[in-house]
Amino acid sequence: MYKIYELDSTTTYPPPNMSLMSANTIYEEPRSNPYNPKGSDTQIPEMPSYWSFKGDELPSDKGYSYWWSLLHSVHQFFCVISLGHGSLRDVWKVSHPECPDEVWEKGRNELRERLNNINVVAGLLLSAMVGFCTTDPPGGARILPYTNTGPYCVLLTSIGLSLGGLIVGSATAFVIHKSRAEWFRETMMGSHRRIWATTVLLAFPFLSIGAATCTAASGLLIAASYSEVTLVRVACYVLVVPPMTCALVFGWMMAIKTGALKESVRALKESVKSVNLILARTCRHS
Repeated sequence: MYKIYELDSTTTYPPPNMSLMSANTIYEEPRSNPYNPKGSDTQIPEMPSYWSFKGDELPSDKGYSYWWSLLHSVHQFFCVISLGHGSLRDVWKVSHPECPDEVWEKGRNELRERLNNINVVAGLLLSAMVGFCTTDPPGGARILPYTNTGPYCVLLTSIGLSLGGLIVGSATAFVIHKSRAEWFRETMMGSHRRIWATTVLLAFPFLSIGAATCTAASGLLIAASYSEVTLVRVACYVLVVPPMTCALVFGWMMAIKTGALKESVRALKESVKSVNLILARTCRHS
């Protein structure tokens, strides 16, 4: 990777660190490799087999392969929302044994910033829901009766989800803050099961806060349905439904990108075929 400078005929003095050159001379300045900033020729080691999540050694049964493909898509989804990458190959590039410390620190700080952002959202949502649940509705129960049994229980559920996401996110960010590449690679990602546990753990704050947000929005919509003011009912739907729709569209795009939607349909079809086959055999024997 090089940066190219071209000197025209009007150049009087050469750029820094360059000898005198004639017009239109090409000067090449080496750039540093983002995964090897020290400029050495060290190659990235091969990624361990349990990081690749391949099903080459699995039975060749067609239905089983569909379920394995679906599981692989779910794993990709967890990688995206937990580590910010569609696969573990990019994670291996910043945590392999030959990786410089500054590269690992950059990737670790990015992960910690993601968790901190989620924790901020969790704190704001938690404080808002606690405010709703501990105060009386303005104007009594006529405008927005969120203290009714239905919406109040839904808002309490949102508080529980927000609190759970905040606890897990804060603890994970605290652990990640001072972690080293060797510890991350051998402890958190040391086996196939540990990889699953790590991705689920890192994805839990995002999933929990997402569920808490949807629950809080549902509670407000339920409360608005009890309102005696038409403007409040319409305004709640206008303010709440578009953001939730955008979240659903984002989830749909992620499902298409990772192939989870297609594999889910395939797995469902294979399951239906298997159930029909079992029922047919049972009827024959009976």
